[in-house]
Formats: sequence, structure tokens, C-alpha cells
Amino acid sequence: MIVLDLTRFSRKIIEGERLVELAQRGIRVWARSGEYDLTTTDGRRHFREVMVSAAAESDKISERVRGGKRRRAKRGYGNGGGADTRCQVGHRPARLAAGRPRERVPDAVIKDERHVVAECYRRILAGEQIISVIKDLNARGIAAAQGGRWYRAQLPGC
Repeated sequence: MIVLDLTRFSRKIIEGERLVELAQRGIRVWARSGEYDLTTTDGRRHFREVMVSAAAESDKISERVRGGKRRRAKRGYGNGGGADTRCQVGHRPARLAAGRPRERVPDAVIKDERHVVAECYRRILAGEQIISVIKDLNARGIAAAQGGRWYRAQLPGC
């Protein structure tokens, strides 16, 4: 098997162990940095160290992303991606509004809408099902950004 970079091939230790098992049947593993000799103790040790390091890096990235999303949710902001992402309650951060004339949304409306989005994220992060939160918003008569009913796609990052 040839992989460009072992740390990008997989970040799951169990997949690395599958390669170790395959090596017992004659499969050889090459990367840009050279061959991993999985037929020797030292070769398997080095290979496993690389796999553990890749898994740890993946875990670190996941923690940072989840932490950032939690912080944004607590402040009432969405967690979507892309340069044109905005909170689905009608507010666009000033840094994204440059060169795009938009109608000014009153601060009181933005504050109320952020409160609703923050509530949604608190409930979802606490383990409540998204569909349950959406049904509750609709039952309470809280309108979505365009004034209609809420749907799953309207909760940013969900």
C-alpha cells in the first residue's frame, strides 16, 4: 500500500492496526517518507507512534472546534461555515457586511434573536433533540428569520 502521508491516511488507531494485521499476510506500506516495515517490532512501534500522534492531533482539533462552537452558541451566534454564513435570525456581523448595503436591523431585535439562538444551542448542547427544540419554537410562536416556521436547516451549524 502506498500513502502520500501516513498522518493524512488515517487518524484512527484501529485502521493502523488493520494495516499491521495485513502486513502479516505480506502487505507492505510506503509513505513519502519511506517504507514502514511492519514485519519487525521496531517498525510496528514506529508505525504505531505515528498513528497515535495523528489520532491525538485529530482529537486536539476536534476539541478546539467544539469549544469555539460552544463559545459562539453561548453568545447567540451561529456555527455555519463559509464566508457568507450568517446567523439565521437576520443579523450579519459588521466584518462581513462591507460593500454589501443592507437594511439596518434594530439592536433590540438582534438582542432578542440572539437570545433565541443561544437558548437553542444551550438546549442542544445539553442533549435535547434538535427536532424537539424546533417544535417548541414553532409552538411558542417564535418566528424564524424570514418570519415563518422553523426548520432544521435554520439552526446554524446543525
